[in-house]
Amino acid sequence: MARTFWLVALLLVSGACVSYSPPEDVHELLQRTPRAAEQRQGAGFDAEAAVLALAVEGVDPNFPGLDPLRDGLDRRVRSSMKRDWLGSSRRLRPPVDRPVWQRAMLYVPDRLLDLVDVVNVSFQFGTGVLVDVHATHAINATLGLRSSGGIGLHEYRSVGLKSQAEGGMNVLPFGAYSHAVGLLGTSGVVAVADSVAGVHSPHGALYQEFKDYWEIGARGMFGLLGAEVEVHPIQLADFFAGFACIDFLNDDFARTRGLEQSDAEAFLVRDLSAVRRSRRTLDAYLEARRSGALDASAPAGARASERPGRAPGGEAPAAPEAP
Repeated sequence: MARTFWLVALLLVSGACVSYSPPEDVHELLQRTPRAAEQRQGAGFDAEAAVLALAVEGVDPNFPGLDPLRDGLDRRVRSSMKRDWLGSSRRLRPPVDRPVWQRAMLYVPDRLLDLVDVVNVSFQFGTGVLVDVHATHAINATLGLRSSGGIGLHEYRSVGLKSQAEGGMNVLPFGAYSHAVGLLGTSGVVAVADSVAGVHSPHGALYQEFKDYWEIGARGMFGLLGAEVEVHPIQLADFFAGFACIDFLNDDFARTRGLEQSDAEAFLVRDLSAVRRSRRTLDAYLEARRSGALDASAPAGARASERPGRAPGGEAPAAPEAP
């Protein structure tokens, strides 16, 4: 059993930690991303351009050339690409004006999909011991370690497989917790890894990109078998609001569309997200900027571009949402 716990701990460290990238690599990413955003904006894809601009803003809000790019974006579209206290429950889907007949045809499917969002159920096989109960992640009790995979109805309306390594100890909103998770199913491929040391917040990367901070549920793993059940009150509210054509979680097909990101754009966003979550990388970059060691007008370097398929944090990008 001791060997099992050390193995799970190693998986958590390798999956959830964000590696260091030198300031020159970060600077090169920041140069490439606004250029990609300008190309998307010029082609009429303001939402895709906004996602790229916001990724730059998350690392360096004062990066040269960012202000004109932001000012040129449609404000309604740009705001729809921002998550807030609702976290991952609010989908990043651009608004779209569909004909009345299309909205009418999508009304019933949207209500059914909103209902699917209310509950997640999963059965798991793996190794470890873990117990977790929570009434939102502000009222949380977690203890244990596990590495598991299973099948069920998961986040992101994903019916399929879920693999994860997680562990730690949480009491109320406080704790030390790591979670590396991947989905493969009807939502495509989603991969997220993050650690929390201190206070769980809906603005943390794990809750902004994957988990619902406001969920109520329980999960457990005892030896080789495990299960989890989650109920999402915010999704339930969105389900009832949908009957009045109110979509505050931005996930109705009648009024939104999926992002049309290329693989290269997805890698840029994921790279910058990894930079933002790595305090060591971010501090080193900002110090280099303050000292003048990085010239904003210098040509882009080659080191990051030599690794187009790998983010600084070692994560693969999430697949774009289906239309």
